[in-house]
Amino acid sequence: MNNAHVITWALFINSKVAKMKEEKCLKYLMILPLLVVLGGLIIYPLIKLTLLSFYSGSWGEQVFDLQNFRRFMKDAEFWNSVKVTFIFVITSVSIEFVIGLGLALLVSEVENVIARSILLFPMMTAPIAVGLIWRLMYHPMFGIINVFLQSVGLPPQGWLADRQLALPSVIIADIWQWSSFVYLVLLAGLKSIPTSPYEAAIMDGATGWQIFRYITLPLLKPTIYVALLFRSMGAFKVFGKLVTLTSGGPGQATEVLTLHIYKTSFNFLELGYGALLAIVSVVFIVIYNESYTRIFGLRRRG
Repeated sequence: MNNAHVITWALFINSKVAKMKEEKCLKYLMILPLLVVLGGLIIYPLIKLTLLSFYSGSWGEQVFDLQNFRRFMKDAEFWNSVKVTFIFVITSVSIEFVIGLGLALLVSEVENVIARSILLFPMMTAPIAVGLIWRLMYHPMFGIINVFLQSVGLPPQGWLADRQLALPSVIIADIWQWSSFVYLVLLAGLKSIPTSPYEAAIMDGATGWQIFRYITLPLLKPTIYVALLFRSMGAFKVFGKLVTLTSGGPGQATEVLTLHIYKTSFNFLELGYGALLAIVSVVFIVIYNESYTRIFGLRRRG
């Protein structure tokens, strides 16, 4: 009798194990197409990019060596583009967050669908179109901004021709386009916050600032993290708007990493060196994201 029970349990366990293995295999089989796509679109190009980074020289005259690695450490133009990129990212994203949060807090109290839709218009505009719009507005003679300055007795400015004004002018265009994205994400986060904490705070006599600081901001923290992370990634990849506005000029005052890599690879045909700079830029972005995640304290421990 005991042997029969043992055999029964052994068969039962074997069937369970076989079923679990079958389910596990099925899971891997179902994600196999995704892994193939990811391998073809991400892993394979990354391997090719890494191999290409070892070839120095112009197209058709490339040599397999370590010259690119020695060169980029002393490349003043590259490090200038790194500096410009981080100034652009940190400044634009910070101001977009302040404006987006303010709009979200304001619009969350308004149930006007038309007003909400109008605020999304800049985000839906193509970057090249945004660049053309602001290029016309910055025109030294006919731009609406200089026309306004002259109407109030101030001299016109060369917004895109002045090394001191070019980068702030580009940042303003980016803020105009993407503040609405931050507003949209934060508005969704505000709408997801339950009303009970606010009701309890009001009953306890909390002021508006105290409610905002101790209830709204802590509960909105994960949403803020997502909004700023997405915007930071978008700011690091800025290209079309800059090409339309300044093409990196005057000089290299607005030449961000993406534009510098493009010019190196396709204007000067140094594909190997451009590939190395692209890999280095990815490393910078990974470090930025990791630091950003740790600052927000959202990294899981253990």
